[in-house]
Amino acid sequence: MKTTEAITGPAKWCLLACAGLWLLAAAVQLNDPDPAGWIAVYTSAAAVLLWVVRTPRAHHVAAGLALGTGSWGLALGPQLILEVPMDQFLGTLAMQSEQVELARESWGLLLLTASLVATFVIGRKRSES
Repeated sequence: MKTTEAITGPAKWCLLACAGLWLLAAAVQLNDPDPAGWIAVYTSAAAVLLWVVRTPRAHHVAAGLALGTGSWGLALGPQLILEVPMDQFLGTLAMQSEQVELARESWGLLLLTASLVATFVIGRKRSES
């Protein structure tokens, strides 16, 4: 029998924490040169996480968004992640170069994708139980 009950317990709190972090990520984009797209992506991800907590059957939406953010993150050039020195990557929040900015954006999208994949798995397990 499939359930339509909301996600509870530690999984719920993990998803709520991730949603909160993505809303915070959206808020800090206000000082970015191109904030609109990033705010839309981060708030959309937070909304999907919250939706899956309430309605586990919505886990397919998390998978679709993960496909988009993962593709975008890989398209930005994950090789930059290895090429950019950590002191430049983490040293200051100010934009140092386009290469550093692209590496940061790629990391952000890949982390977002990981949280969406986890959301898909949690929602799928819950909706199948």
